[in-house]
Amino acid sequence: MSMSKEKLQTLLDHVMETSKKYHTVIERQSLMLSQFWNEIGYKEERIQDQRQQIMDLEYELDELKKDHHELKLAVKKKHEKERAQFDKDLTELMSPTRVNN
Repeated sequence: MSMSKEKLQTLLDHVMETSKKYHTVIERQSLMLSQFWNEIGYKEERIQDQRQQIMDLEYELDELKKDHHELKLAVKKKHEKERAQFDKDLTELMSPTRVNN
């Protein structure tokens, strides 16, 4: 069962060609896999940046809520003071006045 030299050479050529094709496919897959991992890394960085932005915005929102609450209290206090002054002025205006003889 010996093969002829030409058949062996053809078979060897075919094996070499197939091996080159697989090597090319493996190189392409390796490149695609590398690009895929690079893309994952980029997206992870973006996610971390966006998380940090969210945290910064939440902190800023908390500060604004605090400022808003303080302003509401100041406005309420001002209105109470103005109302008290109005009531005082009204009371003085409506009270009988002494007449100096």
